[in-house]
Amino acid sequence: MTHVTAAFDRAAPGYAAQGRADRSLALIKRRVLRRLTAGLAPGARILDAGCGVGQESAALAARGYRVTALDAAAGMAVAARRRLAPWVRRGLVRVVRVPFDLVPDPGTYDAVLCLRSANFSRTLGPVARLCTRALRPGSRAAVTTAGRWAWQDIARGLAAGDWSRAFRRLSPHGVPLASPPVRAWAPPLGAALAAFRARGLVIARVEPLGLLLPAPGGGRPGRRLSPAVRRWLDRAESGLTARPLVRLADHALVIVNKP
Repeated sequence: MTHVTAAFDRAAPGYAAQGRADRSLALIKRRVLRRLTAGLAPGARILDAGCGVGQESAALAARGYRVTALDAAAGMAVAARRRLAPWVRRGLVRVVRVPFDLVPDPGTYDAVLCLRSANFSRTLGPVARLCTRALRPGSRAAVTTAGRWAWQDIARGLAAGDWSRAFRRLSPHGVPLASPPVRAWAPPLGAALAAFRARGLVIARVEPLGLLLPAPGGGRPGRRLSPAVRRWLDRAESGLTARPLVRLADHALVIVNKP
């Protein structure tokens, strides 16, 4: 068991509550799922790689998709099975506890979701390999990757007079997180896209997550916004696909196709 897997295993009991009240995170998750499932008919097979406690798998199953919820951490898999039990009984979901490099039923998925699970690897090479292995030809993956020059993170650090915090995502040692106690990584966007291309995947779309919309976990200023304003910001930033702007976002959403 790796350090990251062990940390998520221990964090599983309280993980579902983290971010539950974060309205920006809820909007971001909905947008990612819309991009992932655009044009996919109910019954399509989706791999939720790094499913955690199964929140996104549940949302996908509720729409009629057949979901394989994969996580390497035993605690997360147990929590996911508990949450997803109604859909497991209906045959829409199965929960598997395996590492990323042991994808069940390779080459059979219509879509792959990697929501923040890519943050815990120095590069996107492992995620690109997973997508290539899992997807059938003509299918897609939605992957989020942390922004290296996230302007909101930088601004908060500078406002606090803490330069090391402002530019922590540039550290070659990663960013230490409190819960779970692991390091997260923000590879350069160009290197992230190159990892997918190296595996024969085609970049279909790259858009910002948390450029205009307050970044998840951003603190009090973001909480003051009304739901209507927050939804407007979410719609507005989804159209800002110029790469220099995407680089300034909290995360980037990358949609890749397998020819």
